[in-house]
Amino acid sequence: MNSSNSQLNNFLLKCFQYSLTGRMGHGLVHNLNGPLQILSMQIEMLKMGFSQEEMRAQGGGEKQAGSDFIGSARERVEEISRVISRLESMIHIIGYRGENQQEEMQKRPVEIGSFIRDFIEFWQADLYFKHRVEKEINIPETAIFAVMEESVVLGMLDGLMAAFLYCIKKREGASFFLDVNHIDSGGCRIEMGQSGEPVQDEICSIVTTLRKEYVKDRESVLIDCSTIPKYPPDLMVGLILGAVRSVDAGWSFDLSPKKVVVSTGE
Repeated sequence: MNSSNSQLNNFLLKCFQYSLTGRMGHGLVHNLNGPLQILSMQIEMLKMGFSQEEMRAQGGGEKQAGSDFIGSARERVEEISRVISRLESMIHIIGYRGENQQEEMQKRPVEIGSFIRDFIEFWQADLYFKHRVEKEINIPETAIFAVMEESVVLGMLDGLMAAFLYCIKKREGASFFLDVNHIDSGGCRIEMGQSGEPVQDEICSIVTTLRKEYVKDRESVLIDCSTIPKYPPDLMVGLILGAVRSVDAGWSFDLSPKKVVVSTGE
């Protein structure tokens, strides 16, 4: 077995191993939600108790030391409450990507700003991306809505992000940017780019050609194990996933060496 085939096989085995963990994510989130909700409820009750105690202390003219303690304790409880809210948000993001997601999702109006923020929050789980990559995320303050099947669009963006993160990690100090803009016909345009290692023109051409074949025939062969090993599997599979899901979502797709532009409507 040559080294390129070995690289592809190792990649596929690694992905399968990670998929086993991913399949359990939905159940883990379900199991975490119960205790977290109980903790959240208890914190809210504690906050109510502090409010009542402050009112009682003020009405009874009790010593300032007691009031200071209650105020300090209340601030700590408020901080705990903010942390719990953040945990709830992260758990929601993970649970949203559960294994039954694609079966349950249908097209519906989605606020793109919140959608992209959750997308970036999910990818912050890659600690290299979180701590070592300078990020520029531009999302308009005005709400942008698009009618779409979220799981399919997530697959598109996940594939592109995985591919670009591969390129970013190949060059120390590389940065990432993502711009969201409203388009006149309705919906949005998303531009994603990186300053790491450029995607080879040949790879861009291959991915674009495969996408065109997929548009004509959804049963066409996309991943040819006899040819893909000459290119990094992490990069190729990520880009192909992004290209294919863009067709499934009905979005346009324009790939170049350092950026990709996708938008609602072919």
